[in-house]
Amino acid sequence: MKFKYIIILFVLLITFNKVNCEEIPLPVQNIKLLPAVLYKNAGSSFKILIQYNVSDEDNTLIGLGARFHFDSSKLSFTGAENLFNLFKSPAVQEDKEDFDDRPETDYFVLVAWFEWNGRWPGLSMPCKLGDLEFKIKPDAKGIAEINVSFSANDLGYALDSTPAKILILSD
Repeated sequence: MKFKYIIILFVLLITFNKVNCEEIPLPVQNIKLLPAVLYKNAGSSFKILIQYNVSDEDNTLIGLGARFHFDSSKLSFTGAENLFNLFKSPAVQEDKEDFDDRPETDYFVLVAWFEWNGRWPGLSMPCKLGDLEFKIKPDAKGIAEINVSFSANDLGYALDSTPAKILILSD
C-alpha cells in the first residue's frame, strides 16, 4: 500500500514538473545588428551597431559571448569601436565548425562581455554594446550577411539574434 502511494506521488511530481517547464518560457538575451539592411558600394567601409536587450529587463547578469559571422570572399573585418564592458577583445577566427549553420559565412569575430559581480550590463535596455567595422571587397557582388551565434550566455536564458544584410551595389 505504501509503495502504491509513493508511485502515485512520483507520477504527480513528474507531471507537475513537466507542465511547469513547458508553460514557463525562459527569458531571452538578444543581440540585434543595426541597421538590419544596409546598401553599400563595393570597396566601401561600414559599421554595424551591436544592440543588446533582455526580455525580462534584468540588467544584472554575468555576461554574454557572441560570434559575428561573415563571408570573407565579400567582407573584411577591420576593427571594433565603443565596445562596452569588454571581457575578450575581438578575435577573428575561421568558422571550421559552422556555428551559424551558414557555410558561406566562413569567418567570425568572437567577442565576450563579462562582469564578475553579476551586474552586466548595468544599463537600461536596450543598450549599445559596440560597433563592428567591415570593408566590402572591391570585386564583391550580391548580398553579404553578418550573422550571430553565441559562445556563452547567462544560465536560465534563451538566446536570439537579428542579423544584418549588406546589399552590395555595383558602380
